[in-house]
Amino acid sequence: MDTRRLTVGSLKERPAKPSVNVTAVEKGPTKVMKRKKPVPSIKVLQNNSVYKVIPKANQTLLDTALNQDQMLSFKCKKGTCGKCMVKVLNGMECLREPTIQEDKKLETKLNQGYRLACQAVVKGR
Repeated sequence: MDTRRLTVGSLKERPAKPSVNVTAVEKGPTKVMKRKKPVPSIKVLQNNSVYKVIPKANQTLLDTALNQDQMLSFKCKKGTCGKCMVKVLNGMECLREPTIQEDKKLETKLNQGYRLACQAVVKGR
């Protein structure tokens, strides 16, 4: 026999969630539905693993990834060892121009989409 207790909260009808990510905006006496922009992400490849990082302004790609529990390999955090080198698969437009350290270490690999995660800084908004 089922002995579940019903409460007022369990009897209330719940509104259906919209299938599109929308936000209600107050405009005078009526509400206007407005689409939210998708959250940009940076997708990188390192050691045959793909990592998805949500960009945080003015932080290095490495620090941002580590704060989001994305375990990128690194060693010196100075741009000299090259262990944190990643290939940016998506979201290069979210990163600032390569640093002098990246120019020295990566040379022609910069043109192929490689960056040093410890040196690549996310653009501010």
